[in-house]
Amino acid sequence: MCAAAYPRGAGRGQGAGGLMASQQDLAEQLLRRTDTDATGARAMLPIDEVADVLVCFHAQQAVEESLKAVLAARGGRVSLHP
Repeated sequence: MCAAAYPRGAGRGQGAGGLMASQQDLAEQLLRRTDTDATGARAMLPIDEVADVLVCFHAQQAVEESLKAVLAARGGRVSLHP
């Protein structure tokens, strides 16, 4: 994903549950990333020509982004890389 998906300062202010809107937005964006990576891993799994390491990479990314979404939703600091 590109860094442009996370504009600086977007959505400032209080959101649902007292979270900063940007934290809530970030959690939602991370869950969308999770869905994309999990879908990719499932789609590649039955293809014999795709190396297992690629399937595992996307599965690992889905787990990592899910954990980051939980941290963001709870107001924690989340480090992102494109």
